[in-house]
Amino acid sequence: MIGISAYDPRSGKEKWIWDWEFPSKPLRTVASPIYADGMIFLTSGDGGGARHAVAIHDSVGGKKPKLAWQTSRTLPYVPSMLAWDGHLYWVNDLGIAGCTRSKSGENVWVERLSGNFSSSPILVDGKVYCASEDGDVYVFLAAPEFKLLAKNPIGELIRATPAAGGGRLYVRGLTTLYCIGNKNQ
Repeated sequence: MIGISAYDPRSGKEKWIWDWEFPSKPLRTVASPIYADGMIFLTSGDGGGARHAVAIHDSVGGKKPKLAWQTSRTLPYVPSMLAWDGHLYWVNDLGIAGCTRSKSGENVWVERLSGNFSSSPILVDGKVYCASEDGDVYVFLAAPEFKLLAKNPIGELIRATPAAGGGRLYVRGLTTLYCIGNKNQ
């Protein structure tokens, strides 16, 4: 049985478990679950293209959580999603970016970037940064309307999730760690 469970951090006792039922065979969960808008969002998949995502309502009073919505299309398998202002922002393994309403699971927009993605997107100042395996760092607005702000070629394979701090963006390529930002900061 595959499931999602919650534990009391003080005692270690299980608070609840939610059984994850798949339409066919069980899939693997690679991406980190996220919590927003009173729900937990999880994705799963396999190397062959099967995908499954669920949103479950947070448990109240230790009761078993209830399914809010599920889908078996477009959402990522390896990269984790982001939650911001009532929406989920994501880039899937095949280079498709999207914005989904967190409460309903309805896609607001879906756009094709290029390349494959292993790293997860990050959110900085209302912008989503995501790095493709081809070595391109894309920047788009975290908004219900798609607006690509930049496509920056790094020039080498990227599989690691970028990091931000101190006004700088850090991108680890296959052999090089890049620090992008203002020299004076």
